[in-house]
Amino acid sequence: MTSSKTLTIMIARTAAGKTTLSKIFKSEGYLQLMSYTTRPFREGGSDLEEYIFLSKENFDLAEKQAEFVVNEDWKYGVDLSLLPPANYFFSAISASYACDIANAAIEQGFDSVKIFILNLDQDIRRQRLVERGESEESIERRFKIEFEEGEYSLPEISKSVGNNASVTILNTGNLSPQETYDFIKIL
Repeated sequence: MTSSKTLTIMIARTAAGKTTLSKIFKSEGYLQLMSYTTRPFREGGSDLEEYIFLSKENFDLAEKQAEFVVNEDWKYGVDLSLLPPANYFFSAISASYACDIANAAIEQGFDSVKIFILNLDQDIRRQRLVERGESEESIERRFKIEFEEGEYSLPEISKSVGNNASVTILNTGNLSPQETYDFIKIL
């Protein structure tokens, strides 16, 4: 058991491999930070491994009782207040939410926080979504939201977390999930 608390955060768009990487992190002994959320459950996904689903009322109650970092679209929250020393990981689509988690972890005394921006070509991600059975309408909706949010900005993310966390961009197009994990481990 480690005597330090570390946090590795992966920021990536939909279908960029976050769930597959999460499975590798778990197999290597990392603990996943679970998000509480008010968003609807998606059938057939890995939602129950990544989220604790609450009604808005129960979320608001939990938020008052814990130290939540909250993202306001659908409500998402993570409580970092009572975590024992361990290696943790977290994945997010929203860069601002990931930065809020990173800054809260630093305030909670985490020894190390590393953020990785995982880039994967949109055509590859589209193919993955098709293979998962996503409708063309759903795929276009997801990509439209991404376009409206804009590209992840290394300078903006770095500025948001200051010198308290390292920020790295990984272009994962030709890497297997295991190779991506291996790169993250050595950086």
